[in-house]
Amino acid sequence: MKIVDASSNEKKLHTNLCQHFLNCFTN
Repeated sequence: MKIVDASSNEKKLHTNLCQHFLNCFTN
């Protein structure tokens, strides 16, 4: 369970970073 949560959080963080950079490039 904890391993899955950690993996999910890491994926979420990566997605947020990608969105942040995309927003920076588009703006």
